[in-house]
Amino acid sequence: MSQITEFLCKRFPESYAHGLGETLSAFNDSGLASPHLVKEIETGEEGKLWARVWEAMLYHHLLSLGFKP
Repeated sequence: MSQITEFLCKRFPESYAHGLGETLSAFNDSGLASPHLVKEIETGEEGKLWARVWEAMLYHHLLSLGFKP
């Protein structure tokens, strides 16, 4: 389990945390995410968390459309 998923499991139901964690981890591993992504998520600030979730979802959506970053 990734560090991101572990943190999210403390805040959300496990099934939701795992799905969100996978999306955020894939974005983080892509090299396109901010180098501070994990730190920003772990601050517990809602705005930072949901901003990073939005970026990760957009990344996932663009990949599903066939874009190669």
